[in-house]
Amino acid sequence: MWNIEGLSSEKANDPHFQDIVSKLSIASFVETWLGNESIQDISIPNFELVYSSSRKKHRKARRYSGGINIFAKSSISKGVKSLTNSHPDILWIKLHVDHMFFNISKDVFVAVVYISPEYSSYNNNNDIESIYSILLSEVEKYSSMGDIIIQGDFNAYTNTQLDFIEFDNVTELVNLDDSEYHPDRTLSRNNLDHKHTNNSGKLLLNMCKETKIRILNGRTTGDLNGQPTCITYNGSSLVDYTLTSEELIDSIGYFVVHDFTSLSNHRPISCAMFANFSSVLCDLHKLDSLPGKFLWTDEAIASYTENMQSQMFKDKFANFIAKSFNDSDSITESFNSILLDCAKQSAKFINKKPVQKLRKSTRKPWSENTFVSKIFLATEKNNPWTKKLYSILNNLGFSNLAGGNFSIKQYLPGIKQRVIDQCTQDQSSKIHNSSKLKFYQQFHNSNQSSFYVDVLSNKLERSSLCKIRLSAHNLAIEKGRHLGLSTNERVCNVCKSGEVEDENHFLLNCEKLSNYRINFKSIILNILPTSCSENQLNMKRCINSNSLKVLTVTSSYIHKCMVYRNEILAS
Repeated sequence: MWNIEGLSSEKANDPHFQDIVSKLSIASFVETWLGNESIQDISIPNFELVYSSSRKKHRKARRYSGGINIFAKSSISKGVKSLTNSHPDILWIKLHVDHMFFNISKDVFVAVVYISPEYSSYNNNNDIESIYSILLSEVEKYSSMGDIIIQGDFNAYTNTQLDFIEFDNVTELVNLDDSEYHPDRTLSRNNLDHKHTNNSGKLLLNMCKETKIRILNGRTTGDLNGQPTCITYNGSSLVDYTLTSEELIDSIGYFVVHDFTSLSNHRPISCAMFANFSSVLCDLHKLDSLPGKFLWTDEAIASYTENMQSQMFKDKFANFIAKSFNDSDSITESFNSILLDCAKQSAKFINKKPVQKLRKSTRKPWSENTFVSKIFLATEKNNPWTKKLYSILNNLGFSNLAGGNFSIKQYLPGIKQRVIDQCTQDQSSKIHNSSKLKFYQQFHNSNQSSFYVDVLSNKLERSSLCKIRLSAHNLAIEKGRHLGLSTNERVCNVCKSGEVEDENHFLLNCEKLSNYRINFKSIILNILPTSCSENQLNMKRCINSNSLKVLTVTSSYIHKCMVYRNEILAS
């Protein structure tokens, strides 16, 4: 997109203009100052006009104002469709999902916008608000059909104000199901233009928040600083923007603010979107084995650095840069040869040992009869391997297999299940006989992965919940066990109440953590069934819940309490 400040045949034929536009697939221009009858005189090589719009010319004006023109390369113009416009300063086109060039997962709707400055003679604040109102309704309309990209000169100062809802946490919306609401992503944005936000900027930011549209300037590869897009005699500003659907941000390869030219006070802006090109199967070729490797000692690395800075290799690199190549393979080969020559002069080269062919095994193939007979012979000839196997089967209750005349395969499912059962019983016995895991014993009922492990995305909060469940924390009840203190001596040093600081005291009784506890209860009681009162609330139910909301609020509460407790003890 480029605010060209008057599109003319002279500019279209300018080498700088053609160099910039030739790298684009779709080129849009605003403030073309052209009427519909004049646009036909503009010709851009390899491009076709797909959409144009112009404002009404005032009877006293010398030229048109505003104006938007959209061009597409001839090779893709058939995949670009112009849509009905509701305002001359907003044009929409659609990139077809089924067009062979784009190969995208769903339609992309692209808007090109021009909004005059707030205090221009063309409009006033009411006109600006009406344009944003139209744009907002159209974004909401097309968002239900595909992804959105908006480019244009908004004459909006946004500074680094947020274009998303901060702290948009779904856990606070206790009356909604998890699947009904998707919170905004936190995406930081930079801006080298520090002017105060104007009315157009506020309207633009509000539209972004309402429609989950995000600004690419200042947060995308190619423009991480928020470069100014307009440079005039009285300063620079960022007023030209590209915005996309939040879901489409990960598909944007880069966003660029191009260099300043003498053709306009505005710098062109462009972005690239990844396309889902189908993979093409190719013939697989066996690559030659690596000949060996260099031995990179400290001395060899120092020698390589010194040789690379020598005049001989400087001359080689100079010749490489000056030489013209016909293809990328010859460039790579020439460059690698320089690096290889330097490495040979610096480090010892170790040739790779030839790979010996594996000998074919002379063992007879495995069969059920030989397997059963070996188990049987183990009891007579004391073969170590088969004797061990016989011992395992005997412990599992399958000693009758030795010497039997049957198919071993029919017993494999039973052996597998018996091994699983024994491991489960052994693990459960160790857990319930462990003095360290008394708290965990309250909600351990299976050897399956706990629900919270897979659903909690916050690593710190998930870790805090895990530590409490497994008593892998530094509460006095656990710390005192390592110090050899009796249970009665493991008191809480946070609230100084003299009570033993175990998990229940930490979560439900410690007075120093009461503010966090009150906030936690006010939220959790709204999530749990209405029949659950504050007196009936127990942490076992919250910690072992299968509800994402309950686990999120509970883990957040535990983590905050742990952090605050450590701060108190550290002070």
